[in-house]
Amino acid sequence: MTEYEMVYLLNEFLNFLETIIETFITLLFAFVIVGYMASAKLTRPMVWFIVFVFSLLALRYISGWYTYSADVTALSEQAFQAKLQPGTALGFLFTKISPTSLSLSFNVTLVGMILSYIGSIVFFFYARQHPREVSE
Repeated sequence: MTEYEMVYLLNEFLNFLETIIETFITLLFAFVIVGYMASAKLTRPMVWFIVFVFSLLALRYISGWYTYSADVTALSEQAFQAKLQPGTALGFLFTKISPTSLSLSFNVTLVGMILSYIGSIVFFFYARQHPREVSE
């Protein structure tokens, strides 16, 4: 793989990870808003359908993050090793962050995604049991 291809692929992977996290956050906030605004009014089959669809999508994004962040970590290690070779044009890579700290940030984000998924499920059922009082 040439240096150009390596940098291009690394950039594409990072853009894809950004898309995954943005879509996950959008899905998460949509679920929390539905939980807050309408969960007390939904029938039991509706609740389980919404929770099932949310869980299916959220777990898909979490597993996608896990898979692609592992790929980015492996590719960044390879790019870092290529940067250390003499005569390379990759001197601009990893000036502020190392592949190890990149991997750590991916893992912290993964844990945050899992905790926010669990928290949103808990919030949904809490909001269902404690409907908000509307002042008129």
